[in-house]
Amino acid sequence: MRVAICDDNNFDRAELAMLIWPFQDEYETMTLKEFSCGEDLLSSINDGQSFDFLFIDIEMPGILGTEVAKKIRETDSSAIIFFVTVHDQFFMDAFCVKAYQYFVKPIDAKRFNRDFRRAIKEFKKRRFTYAVESKERTSILHIKDIVYLESTGRNITIHTEFNEHNVLGSLDHEESVLRHYNFVRSHRSFLINMTAITDITSDSVHLVCGHKVPLSRRRKNEVAAAFSRFIVNER
Repeated sequence: MRVAICDDNNFDRAELAMLIWPFQDEYETMTLKEFSCGEDLLSSINDGQSFDFLFIDIEMPGILGTEVAKKIRETDSSAIIFFVTVHDQFFMDAFCVKAYQYFVKPIDAKRFNRDFRRAIKEFKKRRFTYAVESKERTSILHIKDIVYLESTGRNITIHTEFNEHNVLGSLDHEESVLRHYNFVRSHRSFLINMTAITDITSDSVHLVCGHKVPLSRRRKNEVAAAFSRFIVNER
């Protein structure tokens, strides 16, 4: 995970770096690079450097942070951008470039930890891929596109919103992998992506693709509890 800070104020830049350092201890692959102006950040990106998370001060000499973000968005729609500023009148500018969050200085550490951790979860969901191997080929799916898995013996059907992929395997094994990415077992034969749930009834789970999958009596409380935790964590 590559992180960039762009702020002309040395003190503010150092303070933000201190908030990020504990996450570097937690995520060994996280790197941090600092820039004192938007021109240097854009130059680095033009030279081929890319960043997964960017913390950009809005009011800087030269090019404004909002303009820096607009230029980044011309070639990178997936980078997670945080704006940092002493004022809050730039909210609409942040909205226009799809900024993930907007921090007003001085940054509250508790809020920063909460929002950055949430952004990391979002990043992991976006980047996680799932290899689907069959006799003919290997397909790569994004985890966010999988709605649910259905098993019949050793045959597993992976349902996305518009397609199906058939593989051989064990639903127990798939659950051991996917439970870390908001999947829950509603029935011995069904594993559901909780981001795709639209409704839960006494005996079924309704999904965004229009399908309805069974909810076993034995797993009803477990699914309800998992979905409640998921909703709270996504807020």
